[in-house]
Amino acid sequence: MRAGVCALFGDDPVSLAEANFSRLVDDWLYQSRVRAEVHQKLTEELGKPPSPYDLAELQWGAELAIDQRLTPLAQSLWQQYFAPALPGVRLDWGRPRLAWPRLFTGVFPLRLVREEG
Repeated sequence: MRAGVCALFGDDPVSLAEANFSRLVDDWLYQSRVRAEVHQKLTEELGKPPSPYDLAELQWGAELAIDQRLTPLAQSLWQQYFAPALPGVRLDWGRPRLAWPRLFTGVFPLRLVREEG
């Protein structure tokens, strides 16, 4: 497995960490936690579940709820588990959004940046 990962990212620990962090944000934080919470919030607001295929005018509110819930979780994950192992590297976190007007697929603009000095 390590050989396959190294073939993709090389031996650069920052690239490897970025790939791992990105997977954890999407799979562990968003898919298994935040997505269900946002779905529940939208259901409560509507009085029924939102369409799984088109959030329509709910997309903006869904993205805001994703940002409010996911951003602190991702930053906490970074600070607790990744930052201590990568001194001189910072998380550049962008605002999460949905790839389409549905909750299935999020877009989480992030990158790890080596700080100058």
